Amino acid sequence: MGVTWSGGDLLLSWANPTSETNWDQVDQLRIVIFDNLSNAVLYVRVAPTDDTVTIPAALVAQAATVAGGSALATWQVQTRAHDGNGMNHARAYSNTLPLP
Repeated sequence: MGVTWSGGDLLLSWANPTSETNWDQVDQLRIVIFDNLSNAVLYVRVAPTDDTVTIPAALVAQAATVAGGSALATWQVQTRAHDGNGMNHARAYSNTLPLP
């Protein structure tokens, strides 16, 4: 998993475990940004085939506002799947890594 700042944009990257059992059940990835109090302040949904996302500076600034003065501190990738009833379930979580 990688983090790069470009101007004010935040570029995140990761490797998808596409060879893992039941990967075909994953229908979205959710990128979660946490503040330094471990509160989730931004959720970004991407396709299960994506392995990068660029979060524009304006959205990063908006997340910082939600953080209410706390710093944006860490991030995580979650795999999500909908069941037969349309319920969205977390399948797995990555380690939570720092935002430099």
